[in-house]
Amino acid sequence: MDSPDTRFPILGTSPRETIPRAMIEPHAKQAELNHYQSLNRLAERGGLCWSEALAVLSDRKWAPTDPGDRTEPKARAAVEALVQAYKDSAHAQ
Repeated sequence: MDSPDTRFPILGTSPRETIPRAMIEPHAKQAELNHYQSLNRLAERGGLCWSEALAVLSDRKWAPTDPGDRTEPKARAAVEALVQAYKDSAHAQ
């Protein structure tokens, strides 16, 4: 099992869900552009929500959406697909 230091938390999940830290690290600059904080600081504060994580992983700007919006389930599915592709590529090497 991965240690907490190798995982990045997803904000607002219970129980706490995470993604591989090594997967988001290459996008640290985008996280700082979007949130004005380092990945370490974001993790200390609880991480990113699914849509924020997707924006960072996609190297694109994030903008808040209406809380009633249904984009979080779509973002979650997209991030989970990226995580699976990341795991598959790691096993292929």
